[in-house]
Amino acid sequence: MHRQDGEGEWAADRAMDRDRRMSALDRAALYLSKMPVAVSGQSGHATTFKAASALVWGFDLDPEESLPLLLQWNQGCQPPWTERDLRHKLRSASTTPHPNRERGHLLYQEREWEPHRYRPRRAGHTDAGQRKGQPFVSPGERGESREEKEEREVEGKEALWRGSRKYENEPRRGEEEPEERRARLRATWPAFLPLRPAGIRTVARLRRLPERAVADCARGGFLKGVRYGGADCFAIGDGSFVQLRRFDGQPIERIDGSRCKSYNLPGCQGAFLGHRWVMGNDTHVLLVEGAAGLLEAVAALELAVSGLGWSPLAATSASSRFARDPELLASLKGRLVRIVPDRDPAGLHACGVWWGELQAAGARVDVLMPPPQCKDLGEVVGDAERHGAFFGEIRN
Repeated sequence: MHRQDGEGEWAADRAMDRDRRMSALDRAALYLSKMPVAVSGQSGHATTFKAASALVWGFDLDPEESLPLLLQWNQGCQPPWTERDLRHKLRSASTTPHPNRERGHLLYQEREWEPHRYRPRRAGHTDAGQRKGQPFVSPGERGESREEKEEREVEGKEALWRGSRKYENEPRRGEEEPEERRARLRATWPAFLPLRPAGIRTVARLRRLPERAVADCARGGFLKGVRYGGADCFAIGDGSFVQLRRFDGQPIERIDGSRCKSYNLPGCQGAFLGHRWVMGNDTHVLLVEGAAGLLEAVAALELAVSGLGWSPLAATSASSRFARDPELLASLKGRLVRIVPDRDPAGLHACGVWWGELQAAGARVDVLMPPPQCKDLGEVVGDAERHGAFFGEIRN
């Protein structure tokens, strides 16, 4: 494994993901064994391309590591393809996106979002069982029992087999309701896994945040790790809304080939993050903009008031509206909501809309603008020593 620093922190290297890749190969072999073989004169080209696409697109494998599996499957074809033909199919499939599914959709079957109530991190707390050098825990390292492991493996195989078949009663895409479509897309999301200390340090460095605040978000279930599009990413979300960013800071490649610094998974739904930290109590609320703003809000509260008496809440975007979340809005009645808007036209407009919605619901609202030289809360937290007066205003 290549190292990026003297302490051997996380590095984006394929060897780091060895355990998960072996799992992907095993599962891909099982899936491929269920697929029909190619027969000359019976759409053999299409059948072979479908098998190649399942490997490189469905299971997110490289053409080279897919080749042995495809060669084994090829033994049953009538007649078998040459190795040269199979290599061509794999190269072609790797550059041809699936029309309806994200890369890796056959590999990632489970979701593990279980956010808990926000509580400041205890001094000296460490996460046991964490191995140094990887950003997140691999499957099978979560301390599950033998029975749970066997049950998970059986469910995974059944899910793969179900995914390879087309049921006659499956609704047509055009007949789906919006909520049904979002639910179907969320079912294709990758597996989210707990972050290791190395992953927490990486996120803290990228976002210029205190490690303690990042660790609190990870412990609360709002921050996890995931393998997506061939890269290790961290995911910010709460179950129905998840945003991905890469650990190496590089852009994420969308299914259409375009690139972006952050990517909301297909099927995302939800206007605000942090419900479980806000609802069910009477604390003051610090409202910020952006999914990553949730991490920044936690950091700001810990720098200002050690998290006592306050709860963080983040709008997923400037277009988020409380009208889409009436239960959350009702829980804010009579409470102080302090808005820290982004210093741009969209952020200021959103602040005005949120102010009106909150006041109409009976909340007490005020606004705390970032210092003039900062465009958002992230820049304030990133240079906390310089902006100590700002954190004092949160306290007031």
